[in-house]
Amino acid sequence: MIRRLFIALALFAPEIAGLAGNDFAPRDTVTTLDSTVVSAARNTSLIIPGVGTESNVRTELLLKAPSILGNADPLRFVRMLPGVSTGSELDSGIHIQGTEHQHCIVSAEGVPIYGASHLLGLFSVFIPTHYASMDYKVDEKGANRLGGSIDMKLPDAVPERLKGSVSSGLVSTEGSIAAPLGSKAAAFLSLRKSYMNLLYGDYMKLEDNSFNYGFGDANFSFLWRPSDKDRIWLDAYGGLDNLGYSSYENGMDISLDWYNAMGALHWKHDTGDWSLKQSLYHTRLGINLDVRHDFFTLKVPSGIGTSGYKADLRAGRWQALADLGIHRARPQRITSVGGYFSQESPEEIQNAVEGSLALRYQFIDGLVWKMSATAKGQLWHDGSSLHPYFSPELDASCNLGEWGKINASAGIRRQFLSQTGLTSVALPYEFWLLAGKYSKPQSSLFGRLGYDLDMDEGVWRLSAELYWRELDGQIEYKGSILDFVREDYALESSLLRGDGRNYGVSLLLRKQAGRLTGWIGYSLGRSLRSFDNPAYPKTYPSCHERIHEFNAMFSWDTRKWELSGSFVAASGTPFTAVESMYVSQNQLITNFGGHNGGRFRPYVRLDLSANYFFHRRPGGRENGLNFSLYNATGRKNDVFYRIMLEEGRRFSYRSMSYKIMFLPSIGYFHRF
Repeated sequence: MIRRLFIALALFAPEIAGLAGNDFAPRDTVTTLDSTVVSAARNTSLIIPGVGTESNVRTELLLKAPSILGNADPLRFVRMLPGVSTGSELDSGIHIQGTEHQHCIVSAEGVPIYGASHLLGLFSVFIPTHYASMDYKVDEKGANRLGGSIDMKLPDAVPERLKGSVSSGLVSTEGSIAAPLGSKAAAFLSLRKSYMNLLYGDYMKLEDNSFNYGFGDANFSFLWRPSDKDRIWLDAYGGLDNLGYSSYENGMDISLDWYNAMGALHWKHDTGDWSLKQSLYHTRLGINLDVRHDFFTLKVPSGIGTSGYKADLRAGRWQALADLGIHRARPQRITSVGGYFSQESPEEIQNAVEGSLALRYQFIDGLVWKMSATAKGQLWHDGSSLHPYFSPELDASCNLGEWGKINASAGIRRQFLSQTGLTSVALPYEFWLLAGKYSKPQSSLFGRLGYDLDMDEGVWRLSAELYWRELDGQIEYKGSILDFVREDYALESSLLRGDGRNYGVSLLLRKQAGRLTGWIGYSLGRSLRSFDNPAYPKTYPSCHERIHEFNAMFSWDTRKWELSGSFVAASGTPFTAVESMYVSQNQLITNFGGHNGGRFRPYVRLDLSANYFFHRRPGGRENGLNFSLYNATGRKNDVFYRIMLEEGRRFSYRSMSYKIMFLPSIGYFHRF
């Protein structure tokens, strides 16, 4: 019986361990470019990204991007930006300039949201109509992260009348309402519920193995403006996901449940000469993984929570940023029952306090040259000792007039939270670790150089960017689901520690005015990792590296129709491939090749979307139908590789993909 169990686990492990991961399967890719915002003229149909340190995307412009499955999702929009990896069907991560997903902070009004994407990466936890805009930064100076940030901004004005929107499609229904409560206050409520299996149940399969999935989101915000100088927000979010997966050939059932919760109080005081914004918040993520088999059961709960305070003070050329966070993390607690593997790991809770103060001063502010410097002091208390750090940065830009604009930045970043696990694609059972027992604080020495050139009176823009990052303190999980049922399992021995190096170039040509807008972009980048383990003596590509990536996007507004589409063609991501396998004494023996030595086939996908308006009035009521087609070419992109048991007790090793090759949808929307 025990041998049969080992064979079953060996066959099934890649499905859990790697929907992409580690030494069983792939993980997705990335390199990144910055974005800037072009002022939206009446005939501009889509916000256009470019080179720069940040951009703000208003919700009404975000809704003009391709609405796949009836949803114009903010995070999916970011993945469409040139230089940002588009991602595969299982990669819900945001990778910026070759960094890991956990290096980027995703937040609501500055409050971090852990696990901000639902499964498949088609939906984030953000209902776009609940927010006023989205801020995207390639270099986040406020938060203690090595990469950039995506921050959803709450409305700061009381609506003049009752406003709202509702959309319903084949996958989900969502609605938002904004209600004025007098002249100084307003309430905002947004709800979403999915029912993917109702119509797509027969297609929700990996080969012949089916899964059930559903999720829900709820947002509530309250705005009070006691004076012209003050704004106070109360904001709350809650989300719940349920995944059930069955592998009939191995007799295994997996259930994965996770929830997000966030509550925050914000106050902004703005006199015109200076402004101060303060936030108190609590945010958390809880995860429960349950595996059931004829021979055993396995439970692996984990989670993270943070309570904190943030402050942003601006006066003239000065800016001060303060951040204090109290973290509590449960990396994993493993309970297995059955066979010879019954065990329960001891409860382990990590506690830490994180604090930082950053001072930024713009010491040159001329028509040609602009320069600013940031000095950040950081403190980290891991429960046993206090560690101080200093992280400086320098930003500069030069306006060459009709010859364009050059911008550059360089500095040091540090990060004290890490996310890792059976995959590196930000799936919900990736667990969080605090710097201390298992890992040291991460750091990045970075530099970037960008160039923008406007042509034809700003209708066209050519952009280019070079970037380079040296990473220290990186960790990667090298184990698999098999390790969880070993009596000698220890998290410490399942982690690889080392350094990284990211570098690359991005090119972009965009049309940013007129009814037809869009861009074409190309990125060339490397994301390399080396480890201090003698079993990994070389430098390896990261699991999300795509050396080449081509992106194109368009939007065409005819007033009666809004047509949009996106296209990506990218190098396949690396994974550790099986070189040989054989059966000995009823046990399957596999020999793996070099770490991340294999690559998937190139990833290609075309998405199309069309909005038809029955009624449309700028700034007023509008309603219509949304038609979308995900993966319009029907290409079967690789999801992961897996050992398969064929007829006659023969084994094969081949790529796996979704049963569905393209995903059509139709939905109705109404905005008032």
